[in-house]
Amino acid sequence: MLTKTKFWLGLFLIAGSLIMGKAVIPLFFSPETKMLGLWLYIISWPILFVGIYFCGYEGYNLIHELSREYTRRALERSKVDKVAHALNEQRRKAYNRAKQTRVATASKNAVTKMRERIPRNKFPHKRS
Repeated sequence: MLTKTKFWLGLFLIAGSLIMGKAVIPLFFSPETKMLGLWLYIISWPILFVGIYFCGYEGYNLIHELSREYTRRALERSKVDKVAHALNEQRRKAYNRAKQTRVATASKNAVTKMRERIPRNKFPHKRS
């Protein structure tokens, strides 16, 4: 239970350090409070590192588990995308095959019709 307390204390210190670091920015613009802002900003960095130390290994495990979960979900989504892509690819191939068949059939019919229109004996060649 102590490690959980250290972890939450570390998170609190990290958040406090980041908030303090951002909150002192307006102090830099006033000549009277410039040094105070600088000192508060400098003090916020060690607080950040102490918070990181307190989060320690438990924080690392938490981040590692969250990233593993995100990766697992992303892979599941990509598997779904791969299946959808494969289905679209099959549909596209089937469409192109049907299209080529229609073109081949249509061109065969067109050639047949053209041959029927040309009379066979239009240019009779008689060999003597």
